[in-house]
Amino acid sequence: MPDWSYQPLLRPLLFRLPAAVARDGTLHAIAALAATPFGPAAIDALGHMGAPEGIGRAAFGSRVVSPIGLSAGFDSGAVAPAALGRFGFGWLEVGPVAFDPPPALSPTRDAANGALRFPAGLPAADAHVVAHRLADRRPPPGVRLAVRLRGAGWRDGRAPAEIASLAGLFAPVVDALVIEMPFDAHEPGEGHGLMGSVVDRVSAEVKAAVAGVVAAAVAARRAARDRAPSVLIALPPDVDERRAERWATAALAAGAEGVVVGGGVGDGHGGRVVGGPARAGTIAMIGRLRAAMGPGVTLVAGDGVIEPGDALAMLAAGADLVGLHAGLVYSGPGLPKRINEALLLRGRRDKSAERSTSEATRDATGIVAVSTTNVPSPSTPNAPSPSPRPWWIAYAFIAVTMTVAGLLAGAVALTAVVLPYDLRWVGLTRADLAAANPRLMDFMAHDRLSLAGTMVSLGLLYAMLTAFGVRRGVHWAARAMGGSIVVGLASFFLFLSHGYLDPLHAVLSGTIALLFVLGRRWPAASPPDVPAPDLVNDAAWRRAMAGQLALVLLAVGLVGGGLTIAFVGGSRVFVGSDLAFMHTTYERLAAVSRRLLPLIAHDRAGFGGALVATGVASGGVALWGFRRGASWVWWTVLLSGLPGLAGTLAIHAAVGYTNAAHLAPVVSVGALYAVGLGASWSYLCDARS
Repeated sequence: MPDWSYQPLLRPLLFRLPAAVARDGTLHAIAALAATPFGPAAIDALGHMGAPEGIGRAAFGSRVVSPIGLSAGFDSGAVAPAALGRFGFGWLEVGPVAFDPPPALSPTRDAANGALRFPAGLPAADAHVVAHRLADRRPPPGVRLAVRLRGAGWRDGRAPAEIASLAGLFAPVVDALVIEMPFDAHEPGEGHGLMGSVVDRVSAEVKAAVAGVVAAAVAARRAARDRAPSVLIALPPDVDERRAERWATAALAAGAEGVVVGGGVGDGHGGRVVGGPARAGTIAMIGRLRAAMGPGVTLVAGDGVIEPGDALAMLAAGADLVGLHAGLVYSGPGLPKRINEALLLRGRRDKSAERSTSEATRDATGIVAVSTTNVPSPSTPNAPSPSPRPWWIAYAFIAVTMTVAGLLAGAVALTAVVLPYDLRWVGLTRADLAAANPRLMDFMAHDRLSLAGTMVSLGLLYAMLTAFGVRRGVHWAARAMGGSIVVGLASFFLFLSHGYLDPLHAVLSGTIALLFVLGRRWPAASPPDVPAPDLVNDAAWRRAMAGQLALVLLAVGLVGGGLTIAFVGGSRVFVGSDLAFMHTTYERLAAVSRRLLPLIAHDRAGFGGALVATGVASGGVALWGFRRGASWVWWTVLLSGLPGLAGTLAIHAAVGYTNAAHLAPVVSVGALYAVGLGASWSYLCDARS
């Protein structure tokens, strides 16, 4: 459920349910989808949310594809890591986990503040259940897995042994162990005006307890045969500053590698609040710890992100990684993708600034300044292949070929309607066709001009995808165009199934197939162009989600309509309104010539195939192309939609085929087209949005 379906449709429905019911139902639904053979591909197709190359960093003893992850408390029981790992996360933190946890209390929402309130703190999941699930519900390769451990017995000294048992259970299956500090623990003497010696004595006891549990976890980590997970501690953002530094220092001395700041802030009634209210505290705590601990300690900002700009603020404060929780509830599952792309844009701008500085240094001194961090090695995935030939031009020729062929087909439909080789194959003259039924030629013109308009639309769509996507090596654009071309070429076999080999269709299909093979040689694995950082959930963004939904539905309608037309053409050829328009019956038309109906069916198959190909390409644009400031996407939708829509409506009006039921799909497509363009204008085109 990407943002275009979550924001306009699913969020209003889910928010009518109790928060825990909505969360658990959603997690189980996406987990079930990911478990199906085609589920992972469906998740990828709907959102195209994988982390782009170029934003990864070292963490958890290896490398994460993105610094953005999922914080503990969202999927405590490890229900859906296989699905969530496809949302653009670089790491997932499950838990908290504990032995024999108490029953969980349902959280409540505070939408005005972007918050979730947990009456008794983040509920813990049963450790044995979670460990069993992680055995077969792994996230995709490259996505690291962490687990938050909650031990009991901090007050009576049993915590180290329990943490050691939990660590031993999970060390073989995760990349990081996160030890949760007790949120309700209070060091006696803090805030009570006692003498410094008493405070020092108590602090020493607490530090010893922290060091003990960390040492136990480190020992369990070392005992793991297949992996050695990192060990971190988790502190709440509202913990006392002095206590945070003492605990962090003790943990690092005992072998921990970093600190997670998360788990919410106290609500004054024994509960914890995650989300917006924790933002300021998390940023402040990260800043203080970074200043105190230096650059070598891993710091994770695990709470307070609602909009993409919040995550960038936490990274700027000194966080190495940022975890999401309440933001997924209020912004939607596309939040990690939006943050990732903002990071990608920032990285590109930083590199551009470095290059500009190097060039300025060279111009001023005559010495070329080389930044070793900017020079890709031969093994770097982002390094371009040496001087590739511009095979993308083949895709441009496909666009031109399709557009010209559509214009020529339109000219024929408006004049002769049928070509000489059509008449030779069917064994009739134009006069014979007109005599057989006065409206037959109008009906064939209606089919052929509708096809012509769709071909021109498809050609313009290909041209825009090539110019703004394929030429730049953008993966999603090449994927959308390639899928559409394959579908269009496959529809050629529908022509053959009717026994009529249309020579122009054969030449067109063969030309496009050859150009497609050549175009496939062009490398297209680059991340998307990001015109502007999408940092806020403003009104323009919310409207754009509704507009994107309209355009996705339009694409689905084109695919469904095309398949229907192709099926009807391949079976009974006509629908009831067609025969009513011509005031005839199937039998009467079949009696005119045994080849007349196959000729008409061939036209319908071509129109249906072109509609499906258009739906696939426009669906790729709608699903994967929406980004703030991507004005070319808006113009692509506008320009590519006009010929097909206008041509279809015009020919129906011209020949008098105005049956309301027959035109209802066309009118519906037009309405979705208008809504999609209108709702997305400010997000895609207005630089002030």
